[in-house]
Amino acid sequence: MAEKKYMTWLAHGGAFIDETRILLDIFDPAVDINTWVEQIVRKNVLGKRSRSWTNEIVKRYFLARFVTKESSYAWKALKILCAKNVDLSIIRSIMYYHTAKIDDFFYDFVILDLFDRYYAGQLAISSGDVYKFIESAKPGMFDQMWSDSVKGRLSRGVMSTLRDFGILEGKSKKQIANFYLPIEAFAYVAFLIHSRVSTGELIIQNEDWKLFLLKPQAVERMFLESHQTGYLKYHAAGRLIRIEFPYHSTEELAHDIASGAY
Repeated sequence: MAEKKYMTWLAHGGAFIDETRILLDIFDPAVDINTWVEQIVRKNVLGKRSRSWTNEIVKRYFLARFVTKESSYAWKALKILCAKNVDLSIIRSIMYYHTAKIDDFFYDFVILDLFDRYYAGQLAISSGDVYKFIESAKPGMFDQMWSDSVKGRLSRGVMSTLRDFGILEGKSKKQIANFYLPIEAFAYVAFLIHSRVSTGELIIQNEDWKLFLLKPQAVERMFLESHQTGYLKYHAAGRLIRIEFPYHSTEELAHDIASGAY
């Protein structure tokens, strides 16, 4: 496993859900990525204030999340779901998952801090709490020295991103929301975890579920619901758990979600 490194991906904050949907609609993998980006920036497809801002959104908040890094396949399923106008809560949850998976800092803040706050009943949260998490991290975790202003921008950016993805709610004063993960998005995430984790028990215990504020007991319940809806097969006998999917790719699953046929 690659060593974690904290970066300031979210210093400008936001989930950019609307922008991502626009870019998914026009993304063409047959075109050289640099050429495609140049076209998007030149035409100002996103209607932003400057070319540099458009360029950053496309590269940092679209390509990095869904095309070029760990989630290089994610755009395929998301493009299907967006084209079929699947419920936004499903699309948003999947976008959130891929965003967290390519950003070590964002991921760790949620599973190591926000998750525990939620179950301790400490629902109120501010950018200052994110700042404290930064200060508590080991110096070796950072990609470079971060100034106080960078730490402040990142703290606010993380809060904005979590709000946009529905994990937090509120404007000036934010708190952890009573978040519900749609069963379709659960099946999608479960499929990805299943593709890299060997046993059913480890899948249920996987830390990725903490991103959605789910404990193992809740994960088990959602597996049973997914089994009942036909997205997967879930069998448990004591500690022996078998999970099987009728899909070979996230695109197949996305088509099933989009059709509503299960």
